[in-house]
Amino acid sequence: MKTAYSFISAILFLFSLSCRENITDDNLQQQVLQLRDSLNCYRLQVDSTDRTIVADSSLINSFFGKHDIAKLRMHGLKKAPQQIVDSLLNRTDLIPYKAGLGGTMRFWNIQLIKTQWAVAEFTDGHVAGELLLSYKLKEDRGIEWTLLDANLE
Repeated sequence: MKTAYSFISAILFLFSLSCRENITDDNLQQQVLQLRDSLNCYRLQVDSTDRTIVADSSLINSFFGKHDIAKLRMHGLKKAPQQIVDSLLNRTDLIPYKAGLGGTMRFWNIQLIKTQWAVAEFTDGHVAGELLLSYKLKEDRGIEWTLLDANLE
């Protein structure tokens, strides 16, 4: 009974606090504008082919960490690891299999391994597989890719 009374009292206290705040149309409009600005920032993260730019944190895994990102940035890649992922996204010619039924092969999952390898999954919607690749940073800050192995699922 005492617990129920405490719970009800806490809810009533929180409700009374929320009633004290003056929410005006101007405040709501300001919040809507801020949310729209945030949404526009996220929309800018989608490029012309509707590929979502991957944040650094989503590329970090047990084989590729913050130390690896720092190492790549020291070698001149200011937007590492995203530059590496973008470079591979543009190299569908590395996929050694033909698309089926008139489709187009595309990468859909890329995981970096340290500062020299990557595993990439690809598909055309019908055929799928994985690639093991190595990459090297060129002096012009480009990225040179080498296919090491490929497998169809």
